[in-house]
Amino acid sequence: MKNFDNPIDEMLYILIKESEQEMPDGLSDSDKCWLIDSLVSVRSPGGINSRFKELHDKYVKDKNSVGVVDCTQFIFKKKLALTRADILDLNVDAVVCETLDYLGLMNPNLKCIDNRLVIRGGLDVREQCNSVNIENGYLCRPGSSFCITTPNLNCGYVVKMVLPRVDSLVRYDIDKIKLCVTSAMDILKSKGVGSFAINLALDGMFNISKDTYARVVVTTVVDYMKKSKWKSNCVFVIDSDLDWVAGDLVKVKRIH
Repeated sequence: MKNFDNPIDEMLYILIKESEQEMPDGLSDSDKCWLIDSLVSVRSPGGINSRFKELHDKYVKDKNSVGVVDCTQFIFKKKLALTRADILDLNVDAVVCETLDYLGLMNPNLKCIDNRLVIRGGLDVREQCNSVNIENGYLCRPGSSFCITTPNLNCGYVVKMVLPRVDSLVRYDIDKIKLCVTSAMDILKSKGVGSFAINLALDGMFNISKDTYARVVVTTVVDYMKKSKWKSNCVFVIDSDLDWVAGDLVKVKRIH
């Protein structure tokens, strides 16, 4: 058995050996962590090394425990609040985010939420996404939503909404976004979550205007909560391009 000075070296050794690559020389600790994240993000499902999983689960839990944003301190208006914080740093019961028709991208360190969930959530996220992909013939239907459990993250659940990828947004696609949101809300309500965060800061891979997406999602969530009389705190996650949401849609004075 090879001896290691620290868990980082042992994790990297296992991943390098698994991928049949050569161990680079002269890596700093930050380089090693970056390489671990890269290799995890492109790792195919299945065949998990139990020792690696044990080490990696602790590794991501420790990383996720730093910089946690306490949503219980947020000021909610009619159960709604806004934040520019990283959605994966929020201590909510569940996170709702967008995904493609194939769940769980395998690109090294891609900054989209789908990839970051695997890097920060651990190998269980990849395995659960793969199970959903298999059940849906590796092509999940736009307009649907799926739930995975995430014990390594600050939230207990992640609900992934399968969005349409469009060249120009039409009524048909807006209806699919509404279907995504409604099905996600149904899942959260069935889980009895007391708080959730939903990402409005959409990246460019869906070819959907951020403003249009934010307007559709917020109005759908608000309508759902009114009609269902569901009492859960909702945090909308925005970026600086979406500051207008505070006054125009959510009617709150503070962005956390």
